[in-house]
Amino acid sequence: MAAGAPSKPAALRSRPGLRHSNLEIFWDAMVGRAMEILLIRHAHAGERLDGGRDRYRTLTSMGHEQAHAIANALADRTIGSVLASPATRCVQTVEPTATNQGLEVEELEEFWEGSRIDDVMAVLDRIAAAGKQLADSSEGPVRSVVICSHGDIIPEVIERLAHSGVEIQGRGCERASTWVLSHDGRGWKRARYFNRQESTLP
Repeated sequence: MAAGAPSKPAALRSRPGLRHSNLEIFWDAMVGRAMEILLIRHAHAGERLDGGRDRYRTLTSMGHEQAHAIANALADRTIGSVLASPATRCVQTVEPTATNQGLEVEELEEFWEGSRIDDVMAVLDRIAAAGKQLADSSEGPVRSVVICSHGDIIPEVIERLAHSGVEIQGRGCERASTWVLSHDGRGWKRARYFNRQESTLP
């Protein structure tokens, strides 16, 4: 590693299931570059199922259309990794995006509904540690990580960021919507909301 380069977060070093993964490779390419996290709520998946079966609930035809619309909206972005809750509906929501980018969806339990917000934020912070000098930098394109999670997790993330003084632009968490979380290498800078009717992201 070059002198002065930040060390790879412990969560990305020798972590079972992530070793040699897209996320670990992404870290190696990300050091010293701008980055953002695209936090997406899963697309339409119909009625909730009882008990543990809900983990395997699939997208409806509407949901699959929304998933492809998300992929189209993100087509011009440089995406380094696509992560999701292990819920089938979350994985299916970002599969078209991963396919377009030549990636595979990696499942992380921390993004499953009901997870502790401290655990969720710890993972987001570790991912964000790979980026630095975000947003208006002219040193190259912003690199992105796509994450698909749930309607209980995402509002808690935004609330936690708001309480820490992060600039919040917009409000909502409808299915197939996206929050763009910007990090400058020292801390979170802003969070911007885009609903599913918006065909492109800035």
